[in-house]
Amino acid sequence: MAMKGRTTSNSTIQNDVKVFGTIADHTTYLGKISCFFERIIMYLCMMTVGTLCLDLILAVFSRYLFQKPIIVADELALLLLANVTFLGASLSVKRNEMVAVTILIERLGRFYWIAQAFIQALILLFSLLLLMYAYVWITSPNVINNTTAALGLPMWIPYLVFPFSMFTTCIFCLNNIQNIVKKHLQVERKT
Repeated sequence: MAMKGRTTSNSTIQNDVKVFGTIADHTTYLGKISCFFERIIMYLCMMTVGTLCLDLILAVFSRYLFQKPIIVADELALLLLANVTFLGASLSVKRNEMVAVTILIERLGRFYWIAQAFIQALILLFSLLLLMYAYVWITSPNVINNTTAALGLPMWIPYLVFPFSMFTTCIFCLNNIQNIVKKHLQVERKT
């Protein structure tokens, strides 16, 4: 895929590598799966944040206007906040919007893409490790047999967001690595 009006300067190569999903996301099965999960996570985050806002507004009004607090509001807000945190972290990996100190990596020049792929590989390994431990944790008797205090919800249900976010992070990392390598190969063919 040739891109019109592009030069092959070092800054352009770095900018192209930073934007993982713009060119190749819909051309591979992994890219399509990644975009599908991204869309699901975006909708889940929107619904969760909306529910969280509504829950907190109702909790404040019931507590301070009617002097009758809603008992489940605090617990629900905590669970929703945890959901948004894990889903948002996974989404930040997909979009490469993670918090990072890039002072060293930006000085690598033409080896920038290797560092980016290595970082994504480390995130992938970390997510795989947490995914394995999440499975052990979710299936443990302590989690399966317990319920939340106020809602009475089995603990494994709200905890499912953790393995789901680790699974999607793994998919996003694989897609990012594929896009980094693909982008580097395209740039190499041009030069």
